[in-house]
Amino acid sequence: MLRERLPPTTEYVESLVAIQRAYINTNHPDFIGGGGAISDIVKQNEKKRRDVEKHQRRVIKQTKCVDSYLEFYLIVFIWGIVLTIENRQLI
Repeated sequence: MLRERLPPTTEYVESLVAIQRAYINTNHPDFIGGGGAISDIVKQNEKKRRDVEKHQRRVIKQTKCVDSYLEFYLIVFIWGIVLTIENRQLI
């Protein structure tokens, strides 16, 4: 009799296990839900946007420093030419 009931019992237990595996416990503290997932995505996108803006500000600042250096170098170079020309005219 036990061997006769084994296949239906096995099938029943397997279906119970499948039902439990398919169940999503929405009351579990680790379950964030749809709203929580959207909130996390928004937070991640906001952080990425801030990081990109920070990087852009850093690049702009570095570019301004390079531009200032080039302007200074150009002014010194032009003054050097002007002074050289003036010295030659004095001779």
